[in-house]
Amino acid sequence: MLLKWQKALNLTILTMKKQLLISLVLITLFLGFNTNQASASHIPGANITWTCNPANPLTYTFTLTVFRKCPGTHPATMAASYFTFTNTCALTNPVSPIWNQVGVAQDVNQLCATATSNCSGGSDPGVWLYTYEATVTFPANCDSWTIGYQLCCRDASSNMTGAAGNTMATSSTLYTATAPCNNSPTVTAAPIPYACTNTNFSYCLTTQDPEGDSTYFQMVAPAGAGQLPITHLAGYSINAPLQNFVLDPITGCFTLNQATAGNFVVAIQINSYNAAGQLIASIIHDFQIMVIACTNTPPTNPISGITNFNGTGTLIGNNTVAVCFGDSVCFDVVFQDLVDLGNNLTIVQNGTTLLPNSTFTQTGTNPVTGTFCWIAQPGYLGNNVTFIANDDGCPVMGSTG
Repeated sequence: MLLKWQKALNLTILTMKKQLLISLVLITLFLGFNTNQASASHIPGANITWTCNPANPLTYTFTLTVFRKCPGTHPATMAASYFTFTNTCALTNPVSPIWNQVGVAQDVNQLCATATSNCSGGSDPGVWLYTYEATVTFPANCDSWTIGYQLCCRDASSNMTGAAGNTMATSSTLYTATAPCNNSPTVTAAPIPYACTNTNFSYCLTTQDPEGDSTYFQMVAPAGAGQLPITHLAGYSINAPLQNFVLDPITGCFTLNQATAGNFVVAIQINSYNAAGQLIASIIHDFQIMVIACTNTPPTNPISGITNFNGTGTLIGNNTVAVCFGDSVCFDVVFQDLVDLGNNLTIVQNGTTLLPNSTFTQTGTNPVTGTFCWIAQPGYLGNNVTFIANDDGCPVMGSTG
């Protein structure tokens, strides 16, 4: 269990000779700034993932996750013409079917409970999250198959040329000859994060991989029409889409400190590798960071890392725990707001959803202590568990992760 402190707890479980390596990264959320910015109802991000049908190993169900600024909506279907399949093996490319919406659109705003977003008739900013699916059968395995999606238009951005006229495009690649019937990693991070100007900001692009494959992260150019890269404005680049931007390629966490307000496009390629170190999947997660003129101070990181560690696992330093299957681990993480002493803090986590029979409790309000416990078991590897500390500002919650 490797703990890296960036204001959230990101717990990644990998297997190495029956030993679990759990990577932890801390993230906090800050609330309480006002963002009554005027913005058009366009697309601020998307990605494509997939699962394989083991009964027919050449058949895959693809999932498009796409966001839309409110107000405005997407239709219940996505036309086949928005998607293309290509391959490097001179095989016949499948024709995309119509993609059908799964479930209902989710308002994934970062508002406090008493505020209403403009997705639901209010005046505060909101974003819809839509999910679409389609099933496709490949004629044979190949290294590689690529699926691309494009639809106009992107939301207006502050770091790309083309303003709001750019097409939203993203793609994913499968290496089915190397990894037949493999499932892709999926993104579990909170969407469309908000940051304050002139404030150190941290965000982790957390992922979950059903097979426990290793994931690594790299910056890529956001794509437009024809999957061609969009040029950055002066002062920005692929590796520096915001000021003072630094990505950790192992954890998927990044930090930044942006002096000016605006909407900033970021594209990160998630690369998945098998136990032999072979590339087996690539997903481009394209999203937007909204930087707002605000001054709210987020809660602080746990100064001492993991505290009150106990169990049959081994604590290696203040940020690393090694466990084998069957070992138990239990530890605390403590968040505190040292500036706004009257704030009440709450920890939100997804560990009890991802890891069966794990438990989480919290005590206090500022500081707030979260206690997480789990008995390691096979079959639940490659998960990212995030602990997020919220303060009780209102109306808007700006997320660092």
